[in-house]
Amino acid sequence: MIKKWLFPFPAANGKEITDPNAFYAALAGSEDGFFPIGANGLWHGGVHFGAGTSAALKQDDGIRCIADGEVVAYRLDARYPEVQYPSGGGKAAYSTGFVLVRHKLVLPPPPSPPGNASSEAAAPPPADDVLVFFSLYMHLLDKAGYDSAPHLKRPKYWGGPAVTYAVGAKAKDKEPALAPGKTGLRIRNAAHEAAGLLPTGAVVKLGAASPKRPAFNELASVVSGAEGGKVPDSTPIGYVFKAELDAIPEPDAAAVGAVYVLPTPIPVAAGALMGHMGNYQNFDDIYPIPARGPRPLVHLEVFTGADLPAFLARSRARAALLDPKQRNRLLIDVGAQVYEPIPATGSIPDGMQISPSSDSPKSGRWAKAKLLVPTIVPRSGLGAYQASTKTYQYQGQRVTFTGRFVGAADSQVTTNEAEAKRLGYARREVMLPSGDAFWVQRSDLGSKAGVRQKWDKFPLQLSQPGPSTINTSRVLTKADLEKIPAIDRALDANGRQWWRLNRVGWICERDQAKVVWKSPWDWAGFELVEETSRPADLMARDVHHLGGATGAEAPNFKQRADNVDGGPLLSKVRQAIDKQGVADGVLTRQEFKRALSLPWLADRIGRLIVRYESEWGGDMSKWDELDALMMEGKADWRVEKQRIKELAFLAQLGSIRDFLGTSTFYYWHAVGLISNFKSRCSAECSVPYLELVLDEETVYRPSSETMSWMLATERYMKNPYVPSGNTASGITIGYGYDLGHQTTQKIRQDLNGIYSDVDIEKFVGVAGKKKEDARKSLDDVGDIEISEENALKLAARMKKTYAKQVVDVYPEAVKLHPHCQGALLSLVVNRGNEVSEKDRRKEMLEIQNDFKSGNVEQIPSRLRSMKRLWENTGQGGLITRREEEALFFEKGLKCECWE
Repeated sequence: MIKKWLFPFPAANGKEITDPNAFYAALAGSEDGFFPIGANGLWHGGVHFGAGTSAALKQDDGIRCIADGEVVAYRLDARYPEVQYPSGGGKAAYSTGFVLVRHKLVLPPPPSPPGNASSEAAAPPPADDVLVFFSLYMHLLDKAGYDSAPHLKRPKYWGGPAVTYAVGAKAKDKEPALAPGKTGLRIRNAAHEAAGLLPTGAVVKLGAASPKRPAFNELASVVSGAEGGKVPDSTPIGYVFKAELDAIPEPDAAAVGAVYVLPTPIPVAAGALMGHMGNYQNFDDIYPIPARGPRPLVHLEVFTGADLPAFLARSRARAALLDPKQRNRLLIDVGAQVYEPIPATGSIPDGMQISPSSDSPKSGRWAKAKLLVPTIVPRSGLGAYQASTKTYQYQGQRVTFTGRFVGAADSQVTTNEAEAKRLGYARREVMLPSGDAFWVQRSDLGSKAGVRQKWDKFPLQLSQPGPSTINTSRVLTKADLEKIPAIDRALDANGRQWWRLNRVGWICERDQAKVVWKSPWDWAGFELVEETSRPADLMARDVHHLGGATGAEAPNFKQRADNVDGGPLLSKVRQAIDKQGVADGVLTRQEFKRALSLPWLADRIGRLIVRYESEWGGDMSKWDELDALMMEGKADWRVEKQRIKELAFLAQLGSIRDFLGTSTFYYWHAVGLISNFKSRCSAECSVPYLELVLDEETVYRPSSETMSWMLATERYMKNPYVPSGNTASGITIGYGYDLGHQTTQKIRQDLNGIYSDVDIEKFVGVAGKKKEDARKSLDDVGDIEISEENALKLAARMKKTYAKQVVDVYPEAVKLHPHCQGALLSLVVNRGNEVSEKDRRKEMLEIQNDFKSGNVEQIPSRLRSMKRLWENTGQGGLITRREEEALFFEKGLKCECWE
């Protein structure tokens, strides 16, 4: 069963790629090797990575396994074979090295009847629920290449005995006198005294074990990487502790220069190293003067057998039974109706202030709004005042204060707060909603000059579509949809989401024909294509469209071209990419590159599943048929055919070949298959989190991991206590709820429903008391208990309060990864949110400045800098807390997503 999928390379900066469009764009840099038709006009079952993709992808570390599976066969060239073309030039080297991985895709089980879940979960899946498929990594580095580069990591599926060893993470010795500042593996002399140090990264060969100390082996030679260390000149060099060296595996001898089918397959996880890029030179690489030299290349393809159509049908039927929550891909099919806004029904008076209504969507292009009118209300009817926004809490919403204090008569008005207090003015003028709600563009909220349109009902109505329909199907994940700019998104009164795609019109997620949410098991947008054209037919087509067929042969070439063009494969590909939509028949490199760089075209290519004969098998007669088309290049073509024969390996797969049964398979585009199942966020970044809704537009999302850590740090206590040490804490209850830092009003609000009214008033009596004052008052409340369940409820309320404090001083925090949000929440829970130039608060101010300047990567250093405040105070727990916050923040900084 596959638990994890990965793209074969990370991005050039080392980060995992989660967006398939980014990977398609990387492939747009390829020189050739496009799927499913190569730049030469012939069938191509995979994709190529090489010099053209190196700017976008980190390829030097080797190609990775795309999904969990098992290695079943591989071949490693001792040295690349070469061919000499008769027409001149040098010898063209080419890699025949490959590794073949078998995977099993297992359908999720159908929902179990009540009471049967455990027994069904334990049973193996039915055979029809399992699809066996293969990934092939072709044209890999030869053994000579590995031998000349000992620093390169070796694949773990190599089964031969180790000849060399690397100084890796297990070796942590230090010898300041011998190798200052270096870490690695200590070298000992015959007397077992330290005689040198091999630095991390060094590669060595070992001799026999020491007769006196069998755990130590003689250091026979240093292969590479000893610079900066200390290696004795003595003979023998010395002895090293073998257990702290990393064995560098060698390939199975049977795999060097030959196809090796493993007797027992070796399990590999997604991300495991398959090999490094090999050299594959074409005629053009060695013929020009000067020759282009080595051509780095690796070919990746993914294929399965004849049972795929039945499996897809079963998968789609199973998808209909699964939890609708798994439907996270939006299929917008050909013919889906495009919608446009209905005409406005009125306008907003010039300068009139409007505000979102309580039931308005929180985001999107349009907001539901009401007019605001100045209204005088008693101060006693208003809740807490928020100075930063000049708003009060009123009847469940924030209302704007006009700045006018009003006395008993409406004419008694002042804007001076001190004067209002002196005169005892007990009323305030605020802006309150009035009249019926209407819809406006969100950008028109507030008070603005000029004409602003309004609608009596939501501007997009399914009953009034636009003038066009979608002519290219597309599948979008929720992550794709979230990237659409806010101005091109909307939420209607029925809770339906709308998106404007490519600026052509709006589509609705529900209640619209041809627009449906699908799960990965629906295989949304994937099309099966059965192609039967021979290579000679494909080449004849290309010759015809390029004008190479003349005279008596022209009608025959045209007929063959028409047959191929009218076939299922070429018609699909041409529709997607041919000459920017104008079908001239020629499929050029530039057209493939353009298609891969445009998401809606790349998505179409990526969802083609093509049945065709493998490049690595079948009868050579299909290649012999090309002889007549080669004209003056026949001699070179005969050499090329010999190379094709050497590359073919299917016939040598033994039992695997018997399982496959044929050399004709169904092929996926690797990116299309991976992206159908891969989470758009990596396992390291995709985290559960809590949603703390602070107001109608602000949600704070600390990760569950940071919340659990905070609760563990604060500890649950049944009875009130005062934290030990020289802290500014007050009497604390439950999970760290500090009464010393709460107002009486806040205590009554937070503790309501958790404690009795009598107990709440006792806690109010100790509000604000800290240090010794808190300890002296502990007896007044020390016998009041709280259950762990209620302590968790109180903790959630408290964290929401502190989250508001975080946003008050660091409003940009809500855009960060939940680990970062959790770290800042922990900081403010512990230290409050005062920001000033005082020495004890300067790092809090620096964090604020880091947000404003866009230098959030500096924040972990600010957290660590705060440790100075508690050094030598006996409060090591706070020093540890700052370090943990910094680590969480750094962990979050590595991620650009969390769902």
